[in-house]
Amino acid sequence: MAELLLSAKQSAQRLGLSLRSFYRYRHKLIARGLQAVRAGRRITYREASIDRIIERAAETESALARSEAAQMPLRSNVVLPRDFPFKSVAQLRAMTVDYGTLAATLEEISGGFLKQWVDENQ
Repeated sequence: MAELLLSAKQSAQRLGLSLRSFYRYRHKLIARGLQAVRAGRRITYREASIDRIIERAAETESALARSEAAQMPLRSNVVLPRDFPFKSVAQLRAMTVDYGTLAATLEEISGGFLKQWVDENQ
């Protein structure tokens, strides 16, 4: 069975990266097992090596979720432990913030300390 080789653009898409980010982090990806194949001037990447990188990342996130640290996985394909204390990333929603009220409240709480510090350190 012939192995599938992917272009840089296809590899970036598979990894969820922009092409620019793929090139920026390519040396780190190669250190993590990305296999490049050169044919003349053209460089392609083994699909199987990309799949292994993705699998290892999911395994690492799963292990961190199960650990005492209980880190929240960012990938949707990571299985969470039954007793995981937090929602998955997909269930999180942005909080609405009234920054004017927040600024006034912080000023009140700090008792003018921030303004005093800025005045003293200019």
